[in-house]
Amino acid sequence: MGHLDVTKNNQTALFEQVEKSRLFFITNQRNLMSFLGAGMVVPAKSQFRYKKDSRELFNGAVPLWKARIPNISKTFPHIDQDRAVVIEFDFTHLETFLENGRILDQEAVVVMNAPLPISAIKSIYLKSQQAIDDFLLRLTDDVIADPALFEVLDDASTIDTINVESDYEIKDLEDPLKVINFVDRFGGAVMSLNLLSNSNSSQVDYATLLLLVCVEHWGFGNTKSVDPEKIPSIPTDDREIIKALLDILSNTYPERGFDPDNVLTEIEKKLRPLRPEYREGVSRWLDFCKKVVNSEKDVPELNDKGDIIKRGVLLFLLRPDLERLRSAPDSSINPGSSVFLVANFLSGFFTGMFRIGSEYKGSFSQYSQFCQSLLDSFWCIRNRHFESVHESDAIYGASQILKINGITLFSQKVEKNLSLARVQSIARSTRYDMQYDYKEHRLSYEMTLDKGRKRKVYIELVKPLIGGSEVIRFISPCQDLKGSKRKRVLTKNKVLDLLLRNSRDDMYCSFAVSDSMEAIVVEATQIVRTMDDDEFELLLNHVATVADEYEHE
Repeated sequence: MGHLDVTKNNQTALFEQVEKSRLFFITNQRNLMSFLGAGMVVPAKSQFRYKKDSRELFNGAVPLWKARIPNISKTFPHIDQDRAVVIEFDFTHLETFLENGRILDQEAVVVMNAPLPISAIKSIYLKSQQAIDDFLLRLTDDVIADPALFEVLDDASTIDTINVESDYEIKDLEDPLKVINFVDRFGGAVMSLNLLSNSNSSQVDYATLLLLVCVEHWGFGNTKSVDPEKIPSIPTDDREIIKALLDILSNTYPERGFDPDNVLTEIEKKLRPLRPEYREGVSRWLDFCKKVVNSEKDVPELNDKGDIIKRGVLLFLLRPDLERLRSAPDSSINPGSSVFLVANFLSGFFTGMFRIGSEYKGSFSQYSQFCQSLLDSFWCIRNRHFESVHESDAIYGASQILKINGITLFSQKVEKNLSLARVQSIARSTRYDMQYDYKEHRLSYEMTLDKGRKRKVYIELVKPLIGGSEVIRFISPCQDLKGSKRKRVLTKNKVLDLLLRNSRDDMYCSFAVSDSMEAIVVEATQIVRTMDDDEFELLLNHVATVADEYEHE
């Protein structure tokens, strides 16, 4: 086998040379198109539709030439000279990857068995300006490129050449396909959620839940570090259905077609080990789904009032293609927003980041940075800590963010509820600067009462009236019921006393027990549409005053 002479045996010294060198990778236009679509340069075995390039010298690993490159026509006869491409990387963006995937480091080349993010690309050299123009003109919908990166190879006079004799002997490379495939599918799910999901508290919670189930199922970390109160729980059978479906989809490719009946059969096989109490219900649901996808039964209502996960899976089976799914809210199916989110997640996962359209990817800068964040999280980091947090901003509102070791993986804006936003506007017009809680979707205000005492009042939405009118509830906690206090405080005499207080002539509100606040509260309800400024101010003050008087009796 051929080799490059190594004048220094100290591998650390050789690695330090990388920092001082320009790093070049030699490929062709077809592969470049694939890299730009995927958001990363990958080893040959991990690339879909690989066409031979410089990776042939290293058993498919990625060679980065230091400062000088081999003569392309002599060393790589399998590369069409008219379609040859030289990619120059910026070392400062590759340092972590060089530490985690380097398998060979010699004086003139460092060889990587790792995905390399396109965000680290400094320049892309093609043979001529015409070749550049033709390439950019041929970009498909799923490929994002920055024209400013492209330069003419003949003008790159500072790239010197070296002679290379023949192949290098590199055997038994570990295939990083597991990570690359996960990043592809997971990235597609995140992009789809970002573009197609409306933002409300319930949906955002389901988005976080599904992403965390996905991460943990693939063995990329223990997500139990996420506060369970910040995300909803789902039944065991629903969780197992999602995991089985993700397994199946990860080995199913859109270009090879999609058979929902076959997918349901595969789900059934994977779920046979379920305990009997789960298996029976799942079997009935699978049989029902088969009849729906085969048009033996009508599509049922897919609103958010039933089993969100199962309904979302069924919607996905009916419309696995993202573009068809996008039109579902305007069709006769008219799914609930959370059901649509589940289907949206699954469709994005099935499509994958590599194949997803440019409108999901955004600009080259946005897409390349997103890909780097995924690779930083799942390739470069070994011990992962997950966080699901709400971050509020006085100007831009709030977002729910899923982070891994401080790296933002998924971020979705959380919008105000329109009815509560209207109430907040009324409050501010009457000089009450109520704060919007984006996590709980309620308003709050700290009242200053007689003798300077403070009293917190909350406003939350309750179930609308039959005619559809929105209703709000003013609430002020007045006695703590947390933990063991509930049994100790809520005696028969206490409950009778509260009922008697509610019947007084001067009571325009009532005492109640709030499970969510774990407290005895004073509350009053009001229709939003008919409420004017005076009514708002009266109820706000009355609830606060009654609660304060009760607490200080």
